[in-house]
Amino acid sequence: MEFILNIFSNLLLFLSFTLEKLVPIFSILFSGAFAGLIVQYWIRLYMKYDKVQKTANYAKLLAYETGNRVNDYKVIAENIKNVKKDIKEANGNTLKEKWTSILNYDLNKDKDNQICYAMLNVLSDSDIIFWNKNKKHFMHLPTNDFEVLHRYYNFTRKSANELYSLSNHCNNEKQSEISLKMSDYSYLISLYLTSLIYEAERPIYAYILKSTFINIYSKEYKHKLSIN
Repeated sequence: MEFILNIFSNLLLFLSFTLEKLVPIFSILFSGAFAGLIVQYWIRLYMKYDKVQKTANYAKLLAYETGNRVNDYKVIAENIKNVKKDIKEANGNTLKEKWTSILNYDLNKDKDNQICYAMLNVLSDSDIIFWNKNKKHFMHLPTNDFEVLHRYYNFTRKSANELYSLSNHCNNEKQSEISLKMSDYSYLISLYLTSLIYEAERPIYAYILKSTFINIYSKEYKHKLSIN
């Protein structure tokens, strides 16, 4: 019995000695691994922060190119129904005759409320060109949001422009309805670009404490997107 106790005692001494030597080694290994995880976490956090800043810069430029689309489409919607009063309702009207009539209709209006001035702005494709040149800088965004931007600049805007160019103003009510929809759609795009710009104001600590920063534009954008 005494022999067995001696063996057990020696075994405990051996284990104690072994653990005493290994604990510092394990401590160094685990502390190093933990530090490595922290460094990786901060690197990922900074990369996300940096990506948001760069995206905001491109969003600012795109927002500048988009300009006053919301108001321009609204001006067209509000005024185009009345243009018909000054245009001969003949299917043979040439494009030149139509625009001459519209110019005469606009003469007594202030510049910000002239349909021709608004039409020239919306027919400009500077924002479409900018989007196609720089859309790669937006491709990391959520798929649905990227598609909203892409569809607006490459399909919806172009379709509206074709409508304005080809119409003989025999159905101005329809043009007005489409213009109002374009104004709403442009507002949705403006909201999203504003939310991307505003997101760049989030301080880096707010990526950890997310409740300390609320993107009000993103919230409104998601709401408007859900009802469209």
